[in-house]
Amino acid sequence: MVDSLKIREKFCVNCKFFRKDNINNVYGQCSLFPIDNNYLVTGNKNSSKYYFCSTARKLDILCGKNATKYEKLKQTSSLLD
Repeated sequence: MVDSLKIREKFCVNCKFFRKDNINNVYGQCSLFPIDNNYLVTGNKNSSKYYFCSTARKLDILCGKNATKYEKLKQTSSLLD
């Protein structure tokens, strides 16, 4: 029998690279994977565009289903949270 406490899913919302959105984190982005930020019309760079987490987890060249780039978010133990 498998000890269920030892198996933990690697959910993007628990990763240090996760960037929240304003809609229940459904459209969260991964700060580890910026989208090509060279805007070809003006040459301006936009540093706020990243792949959606759902896209990063679908593509093995990014994070993939196994969450190869996942790093657990450090928990803060503050009474003020």
